[in-house]
Amino acid sequence: MKDRRPIKDQFLQLTEKTKKRIENDTQKLRKDIMEDLKQMFVIAKQMATAEDSEPKQTQHWIRVMGYIGQVVNSLAKSFDETKALEQIERIEKMINEADAKESTGT
Repeated sequence: MKDRRPIKDQFLQLTEKTKKRIENDTQKLRKDIMEDLKQMFVIAKQMATAEDSEPKQTQHWIRVMGYIGQVVNSLAKSFDETKALEQIERIEKMINEADAKESTGT
């Protein structure tokens, strides 16, 4: 029987390389998402503290800020791509709701 150790070693090297790549890509992705969330938080804060903001609008933007804070906290603990996408979509929905309320004046 032929010695298969070189093939096994090559295979294991590839699995290690792949694991490192996944780890590095995940860290970069997490960092990029955190940066985006920070920018969203700043914008929500600007909207909440705008001089012409109605109390109800201010309250809504503060809720958006709170939720963004929860997402940041969640991402800092662990990274689940599906969960992160769902959370970003929820933020998007909250922003759309705020925009709709501003347009209708409620």
